[in-house]
Amino acid sequence: MPGAGRKGTRTAMPDDQQKKELKNIFSAFTVPAANEWVETLLQSKNFRLERIVSHGHASDKNFWYDQDHSEWVILLSGGGRLVFADQNEEIELRPGDYLNIPAHRKHRVVWTEPDQPSIWLTIHYEPLEHNGTSPMENSKTVDYALLHAFMDSLKDPFLFVDTNHIIRYMNKTARNHFKDGANLLNRSLLDCHNKHSRKIIIENLEAFKNGEDERLIHNTEKKRLFMRAVRDGNGQLIGYYERYEPPQPGIRLGEISILKNKESQLSELL
Repeated sequence: MPGAGRKGTRTAMPDDQQKKELKNIFSAFTVPAANEWVETLLQSKNFRLERIVSHGHASDKNFWYDQDHSEWVILLSGGGRLVFADQNEEIELRPGDYLNIPAHRKHRVVWTEPDQPSIWLTIHYEPLEHNGTSPMENSKTVDYALLHAFMDSLKDPFLFVDTNHIIRYMNKTARNHFKDGANLLNRSLLDCHNKHSRKIIIENLEAFKNGEDERLIHNTEKKRLFMRAVRDGNGQLIGYYERYEPPQPGIRLGEISILKNKESQLSELL
């Protein structure tokens, strides 16, 4: 029993407050057909506790999770199988099984129970050896209310997506622009796109991991759309976002590389 054998007393929480605070990990949830249900239960600067509900879901065949943070995961109900990129043998998990996945150990979900929900509890945490800081981590240098007001003032939709393709932030324009609005938070960006677009997004993320910072992904007479990497104070990739630019008349997507080569040649001459 928690607290047994300790001296001191505890103040009982009023019944009405207990009902508001008390929740159940197996409580009702909705599992969309195309993607898992992901719910953040608790979060701090270097820690995030999530409940994930799978129902026959699995990772795409060529997709691997490659996370900047470590993850501890336990299966509470149902069943699932994982595989790591550095070993061919699948790992089967049943209720009560748990494991720790170090940062950047590539893995994917091969299978989950199709006939019943599989409930996972995951703890995402920062490795102990990571002690880098950035201005965003110093509350004395950032007025978050001001930052949110600034982001919500942008006329273009802004989404921040982590390295697992999970949508972590949307500004006001994005919440109003996309069909499901704020309900897209904590869902996979890949589930919002068709197969061709998913392929482009995954390829761009791999390019960012190899050092690139930005890629042009869409160019029409109305707008130019870029996908840009986001890195922490140590230069580690933590996610990406899309940004918009006015169109450049006469320049199409396939001509961008030609234009860059010409600009490079011109700069060498000068």
